[in-house]
Amino acid sequence: MTVPSRILRAGLAALLWASSPVSAHRTDEYLQAVLIGIEPTSVLVDLALTPGSGMSIPLLRLMDPDGDDVVSEDEGRRYAQSIGRDIVLRLDGKPLDPGPAEFFFAGPASVRKGTGTSRLVWKVNVPPMPPGEHRLEWRNRHLPGLSVYLANALQPESPRLAVLRQDRSTNQSELEVRFRLEPEPGSTSATGDPGGSAQPSAADGGRPAGFRPAWFLVAVCFAAAAIPSAILLRRGRRR
Repeated sequence: MTVPSRILRAGLAALLWASSPVSAHRTDEYLQAVLIGIEPTSVLVDLALTPGSGMSIPLLRLMDPDGDDVVSEDEGRRYAQSIGRDIVLRLDGKPLDPGPAEFFFAGPASVRKGTGTSRLVWKVNVPPMPPGEHRLEWRNRHLPGLSVYLANALQPESPRLAVLRQDRSTNQSELEVRFRLEPEPGSTSATGDPGGSAQPSAADGGRPAGFRPAWFLVAVCFAAAAIPSAILLRRGRRR
């Protein structure tokens, strides 16, 4: 999976913020900061994990269960899978499967110092979305008793997408993103007409609304001519 440069830049900024002394990241907290990028066909999730120094022992038990002071590929994959089971991602109320994550886990030495930040990145393909407003939901249930959370959606790269609002739970373990998807350039509107005008329907035989056939006009003219003749005929009978 190729991660877009904007995700990498935003992720780097989050990592610098998390590891900065001025971030007020407490030593007894596990900081979990997520950045979410929404595009017309996919959702990118970048989760940065920074345990405080006081959290190193319980976290290293999860990251390095054999205690050899090295987070192996298999150990990292198992921990990434456990985190994946603790997250929920929904689009318009329907669950999305994040699948395997790309991951990088900090070394145990930096984790003990409280400066080690690990990252997990998921690219989730989404089903085709019709134009209009949509809702993406994120929920992080990983180690709730030990963690603090941050959650934010990035500005979409696609000009067809616009984030309308972001609603977070009190502790930011949950995020709801409302966004709007515009039609593709040159596509037809809901009526099937690029200009949005009404089209003939099968019910009226394929004729535009307001259409009147020639026989209707002939009948109107005949009726208009027949009315005076009928009036004169009635007057003649009365005489």
